[in-house]
Amino acid sequence: MNRADISVKCPFFKETLKSAIKCEGLYGDGTSAVLTFFSPTVRRDYQRAVCCGDFRVCKWAKTLSEKYGE
Repeated sequence: MNRADISVKCPFFKETLKSAIKCEGLYGDGTSAVLTFFSPTVRRDYQRAVCCGDFRVCKWAKTLSEKYGE
């Protein structure tokens, strides 16, 4: 876990990769979704704004919220 992972607010976040973010998958407990970015800098900027900020603007978080009926 890196420092950015500690301040994540999104309940669907799993882990930070170099140029990607791994999130909960749509199908069962054993799946994950990976959002891949052009560079680590772009990933970091997105993570700060969305995963650590207002995660409700994330389309994947919206999809998973619907899955759980939130």
